[in-house]
Amino acid sequence: MAHLENMGNKKWRITIELGIDPKTGKRLRKYKTVNGTKKDAEKKKAEMIKKYSQGPIQINKDMKLKEWLIKWLKEKQSKVSYNTFKPYETYVIKHLIPGLGKYKLSDLEKYPYLISDYLEIKRESGKLSGPGGLSEQTLRHHYNILNNALGKAKGLGYIGTNPCQNEAIEKPIPNPDDVNPYTEEEIPKLLSLFEGKWMFPIVFLDIFTGMRRGEAAGLFWYNANLPKAKIYVRKSAYRVKNKGIEYKKPKTKSSIRAIDLSQNVIQLLKEHRKKQLKQAEYINIDNNLVFPMPDGGNTDPDYITKKFKIIIKGTEFDGHTFHDLRHTHASLLLKKGATMKAVQERLGHASIQVTIDRYSHLVPTIQKETAKMLDEIEISIKPK
Repeated sequence: MAHLENMGNKKWRITIELGIDPKTGKRLRKYKTVNGTKKDAEKKKAEMIKKYSQGPIQINKDMKLKEWLIKWLKEKQSKVSYNTFKPYETYVIKHLIPGLGKYKLSDLEKYPYLISDYLEIKRESGKLSGPGGLSEQTLRHHYNILNNALGKAKGLGYIGTNPCQNEAIEKPIPNPDDVNPYTEEEIPKLLSLFEGKWMFPIVFLDIFTGMRRGEAAGLFWYNANLPKAKIYVRKSAYRVKNKGIEYKKPKTKSSIRAIDLSQNVIQLLKEHRKKQLKQAEYINIDNNLVFPMPDGGNTDPDYITKKFKIIIKGTEFDGHTFHDLRHTHASLLLKKGATMKAVQERLGHASIQVTIDRYSHLVPTIQKETAKMLDEIEISIKPK
């Protein structure tokens, strides 16, 4: 890797990353200061890249994947939120290290089929809680983590190439069937399971707004404008290790959004607020949260997931997840004629492509309806 830094006064500093010294573990770099224009500096940078493109000074061929993944995890932990880090840690410690950790990085580079074999084994029998394999969506997470970690190893000089980028390795492609929404007929049955329980208003809200669990747990009353029939997603709840629940901006700009509310949601929230104010007479609820814990405390998003799973266990909905409510919201909207763009904005997806990839299969008639629209365009075709 090479970097160009403007030092001012027509001075430019070029930095070339040469890898890691296996003895000290320190990064190896080459620096060069250039006086002149940016074009002069870019030319010199290209010369240096060519000079050092034969590879890093030293490649640590003995490092095992286990050792590297632990290093990679430690770096990730300092850069991402606790909620983001947790699945990384689970996939690495419980899957990738037991499955591939014994191999040297150079072994994976030389024999990329080891990664393909790993993915196939996990596809057939990767579940830790019982028989069965992992979904393509989960396998894609495994692949992405491994690709990221090995890409970093390549950039720092531990290996010469990233084996995940070998054309022999097929990236797992998430199966549309992994999206498992409830049908419109199932929703009343599902809600009846939560009737009278603390979870009811959260489940109801999620079905009709598509909010993420952290967004629901991080919703404050001052962001719920019922007269204007809107909820403003401005914060999300995260569990921070050794600190408890904290409220931060969502990870992406698109997640910060306004959601228009249907009348049934407005009515639900009004009734919920009345009950909450009555409870405040004998329970300390002073944090203005829409969905505090039953004792008035901050709600952990993980608690929502676990509580949902407990309530549906043993019912016809056993096996569903709380996140399926978000899929249900998208499915209902699309089947009622909403556009993909409208669904994207409502769910807070970063791009419309995410929405299309995830939900277009739920509405197979979209393509047919589009074709019919074209038929309505009357253009006479005359033979030559």
